[in-house]
Amino acid sequence: MFSNDPYVHEMYTMLLGENVHWQDREAWISSKGVFTRYPFQGALYGLPPEVIKECLIGAIEARFGPSREPHNFEEFIYRVWGAGIAKHFAIPYNRKIWAVPLDEMETSWLGGRVPLPNLDEMIDGALSPRSKPMGPNARFGYPLRGGFQSLMNGFLPHLKGTLRLGTKVVTVTPDRHEVMWLSCLYFNRSSTYTNGKTWLWKGRWTFTHMAIFQGKP
Repeated sequence: MFSNDPYVHEMYTMLLGENVHWQDREAWISSKGVFTRYPFQGALYGLPPEVIKECLIGAIEARFGPSREPHNFEEFIYRVWGAGIAKHFAIPYNRKIWAVPLDEMETSWLGGRVPLPNLDEMIDGALSPRSKPMGPNARFGYPLRGGFQSLMNGFLPHLKGTLRLGTKVVTVTPDRHEVMWLSCLYFNRSSTYTNGKTWLWKGRWTFTHMAIFQGKP
């Protein structure tokens, strides 16, 4: 688990307490006969000069060339990192990771998960070796006991109202913060309502409030 948001780290502390281990990422890429730090696009130092040149020229062309909104993950790679990085790392790597055609993947999930060094950082990473990890998951944590289930279990003492298990979800409406199942409706709002209870933590999260609607599928 990882985040650059201080609020999220407060939640980790609230949910896990001391039951977590944090460490810096040590991830390296074997390419062109050398090892470079992950992410490839931010640590080009040590690669053959012609590869570095192709990656930097591609990145510059992508940044200052014609602007076009990417419609899928493959277009995003070319649009953000350029043809050189796409060719030498990003396309083969992500094809292997996701095992689906990249032009069939949308991009809304990318925010905060994919390292996006700016052009200055890319040039710095080509001229000298990176001394430490970079990117949103450069430092990450994992529960010491109980695996990620312990993170979910951490919510239980904070729940107000009825906890329902084994219930079939019918519809999910993200913009209304609602999940509809066969006999009740779960709200993620700060407002109160009939037969419901609310509990806010620092004004940003409502862990649970439930209202029962008989006969509403």
